[in-house]
Amino acid sequence: MFKTAKTRVLLRSDRAGWALNDDQRMLRETLASCTNLVFQRSGFVPADFCFFLDRYKALSGPALSPRFHRNAGLNFFHGLPGSDPFLDHMFELMRAKGHLFGAIRVSHRAMAEALSGSGMEQKVKLIRIPVDTGIFRQRKLEDYEAARNELGISPESVVVGSFQKDGEGWGAGNQPKFVKGPDFFLEVMNSVHRVLGARLVVLLSGPSRGFVAEGLRKLGVPYIHSVAPNTRAMLPLYDALDVYFVPSRDEGGPKAVLESMAVGVPVVSTPVGQAKDLIAENENGWITNFNSREAAEKILHACSGSFATHVVAAARRTAEQHSHLKQKDEWLDFFNTKPQT
Repeated sequence: MFKTAKTRVLLRSDRAGWALNDDQRMLRETLASCTNLVFQRSGFVPADFCFFLDRYKALSGPALSPRFHRNAGLNFFHGLPGSDPFLDHMFELMRAKGHLFGAIRVSHRAMAEALSGSGMEQKVKLIRIPVDTGIFRQRKLEDYEAARNELGISPESVVVGSFQKDGEGWGAGNQPKFVKGPDFFLEVMNSVHRVLGARLVVLLSGPSRGFVAEGLRKLGVPYIHSVAPNTRAMLPLYDALDVYFVPSRDEGGPKAVLESMAVGVPVVSTPVGQAKDLIAENENGWITNFNSREAAEKILHACSGSFATHVVAAARRTAEQHSHLKQKDEWLDFFNTKPQT
């Protein structure tokens, strides 16, 4: 793809947010030792390759500059056909504009298969959404106790975590984003609450959680909503959990799966995104169908302690296998350049 000795990659992301900034940080750290690969945020210096971390600008924005035709790549994590009208639109845009891109990064097998079936199999690169296992270290008992004490959570409480954006827009989020499963989340919490009663506490993070917060209030389920200002601030939230639950109908990751595994929080997830690929039932986590009774039973089992330490240990190994620092060869293949250290 490139003839120059040094490959200059222009990183494009037009949406604000520390999550995307953190993705850039991890990518730079992964390839820091490759002296023939240079990342830049400005297009003033001619670049060899344009990488869109945010697909919306790549597909919905101005036409891609002709100089980047087939020398551009983008992330395309979620939005399997049939999951959501807007996401269906994005998938059709990807099919229509796929010829402009030289590489398409996906995070899970289902998306790889969906795009490959649309004639883009040579461009699709499966690179997982990784975890920084340095930040998300394995917790100790004192971390668990300190985090709960800081949040005012009693030792007897059972804390279920949900860290995502599941409301439309960037306001209160009173209008649900059903693809993220906030309605299913409330159904499952209602079932768990019937068993645990006042012992159940839901720990929310992320913006636009109004629909879920109001639903929990109506159910009488105690909850705490804490919005973290950066990645490191997420760690004490994970430390406080007994179990993390993913209720989504479609996902690219979510990031919370590997972050939970890294910290030592048991994970129960619907069969979505890379969660479906990475979770081995009863070995490093649990997969549930969209049945509130089944999901509640697995959540209760996960936080009962009866799974012993082997699940947490196996989950940590899974997280370590998907550390961002272990993705160097995959990214060099994506940018089609050879390492020079």
